Amino acid sequence: MLKHVEAQYIVQFEAISDMHKKKQEIFRLLKPYISEDDFTEIPITEPINLLPDIPRYVATSENKHSTFIITAKSIQLKINFDESFNNNREKCNKYITNRIDSINELALKISRNGVIFNGLVNMFEDDTLFDAQDYIKKTYFNSNIANVYDLSTKFTFVKEGKYYVNFDVRNIRRNSDKSILGIQLDVNSKYKYNQLQEIEDYYLKDIELKQTVNIALQFIEEKLNPFVKGAVEL
Repeated sequence: MLKHVEAQYIVQFEAISDMHKKKQEIFRLLKPYISEDDFTEIPITEPINLLPDIPRYVATSENKHSTFIITAKSIQLKINFDESFNNNREKCNKYITNRIDSINELALKISRNGVIFNGLVNMFEDDTLFDAQDYIKKTYFNSNIANVYDLSTKFTFVKEGKYYVNFDVRNIRRNSDKSILGIQLDVNSKYKYNQLQEIEDYYLKDIELKQTVNIALQFIEEKLNPFVKGAVEL
């Protein structure tokens, strides 16, 4: 059975030179999920344009399940699901969407013009399926492949002319003798951004941010299990 083991979300915007002035807004909007005391503010003395990817604020939840990382140009969320969650997709989805909604609101509020792109990555594992490299070979490859030790394949789709949907399947080794199935689903809004960034300013509205998440969760609900069995379609 597939377990939902991790999730990562990111929103990116143009670098904010006075991010320290957004502190109270950050604390207010993320307060339902993280306390102000859990935030670590990292002082930066260099000009902001030289170090836009260096974290300004980092916070980890009380039970260590989620971490928020805020830079001058992005807000990131990293989630690890334990045994009380990873077999329950409804609980995982609710945990993800509640926090993402607050992150989106924060990003739209503190960015100068809006969000450039966003993305949601979900990771799944099936630790009941041993010799996963052989399963991948039989399920996704028609050619004769003999004595393969590790194997992975990736499928990329474009949805609605805006979103990439990337499905990555591979075997994961805990040790040399055991190989389990690993699945990564990456849905992001970079497709349209890549098409337009050189000819016009392009920013995502709230409805488009939410659609990235909706596409991912709909895929998980309707397509994930068939995809794992070899039904490769969006």
